[in-house]
Amino acid sequence: MFLVRYFCLVIMVLAGGLVQAQDFPDTAAQNEIKAQLLELAVANFNGSYARMYDSLIASENTPSYGEKLMEGYGYIRAFREMTAGIKWSDRQYLRFPASKNMDISKYREEYRELLDTDRLTAFLFSERPPVPRYESYRAALLGILEKGEKKLRRYDFEVLKPGNTGEKVDILRQNLKTLGYLDAILPDEGVFDADTADAVTAFQKARGLTADGIVGYQTYETMFRNRDQEAVNIARTMIRMADPVLTAGGEYIFVNVPDMNLNVYSGGKSVLSSRVIVGRKDRQTPLFTSVLSNVVLNPTWTAPPTIMKKDYAPKLIRDRGYLAKHGLALYDSSGYAADPAWLSDAQIRSGLPGYRIVQSSGTKNALGLYKFNFPNTDAVYLHSTNSPGNFQRVTRAMSSGCVRVEKSKELAEYVLRDTPYSPERIAAVIKKGKTQWAQVKYHIPVYVAYLTAFIGQNGEVYQYPDVYGIDARAGRIPELVSRHFSETGDSE
Repeated sequence: MFLVRYFCLVIMVLAGGLVQAQDFPDTAAQNEIKAQLLELAVANFNGSYARMYDSLIASENTPSYGEKLMEGYGYIRAFREMTAGIKWSDRQYLRFPASKNMDISKYREEYRELLDTDRLTAFLFSERPPVPRYESYRAALLGILEKGEKKLRRYDFEVLKPGNTGEKVDILRQNLKTLGYLDAILPDEGVFDADTADAVTAFQKARGLTADGIVGYQTYETMFRNRDQEAVNIARTMIRMADPVLTAGGEYIFVNVPDMNLNVYSGGKSVLSSRVIVGRKDRQTPLFTSVLSNVVLNPTWTAPPTIMKKDYAPKLIRDRGYLAKHGLALYDSSGYAADPAWLSDAQIRSGLPGYRIVQSSGTKNALGLYKFNFPNTDAVYLHSTNSPGNFQRVTRAMSSGCVRVEKSKELAEYVLRDTPYSPERIAAVIKKGKTQWAQVKYHIPVYVAYLTAFIGQNGEVYQYPDVYGIDARAGRIPELVSRHFSETGDSE
């Protein structure tokens, strides 16, 4: 350790300045400061981190390098402390306290003490965010940055599928080769053959798309997503996923809205995976964390006020018999059945104040046969559906905010294990059609997240669309960062 600091001191003297030896940690600590600062800078939610990163890299081999390392450490520590107790929803939206005039002076003494006692490197490692497969995310981010932009040829959109021929197919094949999904030695003869279909399928799987081997518009657009967007997506995921529960090895239910999938994790591995339907853009699924409390078998459904006013009111204005035709009933504040024919247009347009619209349990119920409750201020929940065909759609942002789960039966059996509700009893209750509330034994955390990039258990990096446009304004790597990495040109 002494020799490392000695040689650093000599280098700085030769560079034309004298900096105290304790300003220079070992190489591992230097690299860790740069890496953690880079992750915050690329996420592009606050320009301070990009300016600090640029300043640090630019100072290498200059007398100010030691001071910049200390400042970089301060920025990292300030961010970790600032976000340690932040709400999950704020983390998903990257809503952090203003840090324009970040005070890092209080970390100087801490930095020097850690450095002087040879504990700085270990402490920096402990400051890494609690993200599952964190090192894989870091490697993926650096890989994207260091490779630069892959130059692809654009063509006017047209659905391309097996059997198609022509110049556009050749351009597609050349792009697949550039991206590494098709063997470069294969000749381009203008034919969408089996090799092309396999390469498209592999690309679709890696991007979280429907893997059908057909280049539709979503696959086409995803193919031309630039390096910057993918890097920003990964860096933001590294911030959004930072929660100790996710790395503790316990159980939790995880819904990723952009992916439109749900996973139950236990021991760091997915033990149940299901497609889901999430809220459409004008009625977004809220991003939060809670704890599962119970499961309702054969649930009834009470329409939320928003749906009563926006969805049912216009239909009732046109047809007072609409509710009865669709298995719905209207109740007043005393719980008595009411006839919509008694109401004025003005009452209906105002959202039926003092009334409830209720749908009885059964196969026609909008919630399906299972409802999963957990406390939250948005009155949303997981549930099954009476329209299972919608799970086959590529884009499944189509609910009014709640999350519909394709494998709701399997999820119910899993979360109700070790309770009186065995799979056989659940089936019997469902068959009878009567509503029952089943308490869970294990109160499993529920996370609803917004991850536009994700690394699976297979090590693959998946990129997902920004379905709610939350990241739309931050799709570029800050110039102060990108200039320190190679550039090979944008798509043509």
